[in-house]
Amino acid sequence: MNKTINRSILIVIPKQPYYSWGNDLTPGQEPIDRFDECNSYLLDEDWDIAQAERFLRINFDEFFQELLFGMWTDESAWPQNRTWKIFGEWFDWHFSSMVWDVFPEKKVVWEEW
Repeated sequence: MNKTINRSILIVIPKQPYYSWGNDLTPGQEPIDRFDECNSYLLDEDWDIAQAERFLRINFDEFFQELLFGMWTDESAWPQNRTWKIFGEWFDWHFSSMVWDVFPEKKVVWEEW
């Protein structure tokens, strides 16, 4: 039987402006219009969507920088005017209060990045 874990989850999904920015940095390469994966972040289990949004609004630039680094590691090419409004133009986000562990017998391991 599946089990839930004591976390909620925030998922950040790139939108076209993010891909356009990355494609502009590599004009001779095949353009990217989507990734097969997106970033997910575990949050407190007691949070609701309003708390998740408040957390994201406060910390959006950390998320923004992490996602920019995932596309291009040279920070000098990153957009300098990163606002909450621009974050919303570049990324969608979703929240879920239920995180199911479909392999509860497998030990959870944390890694430093």
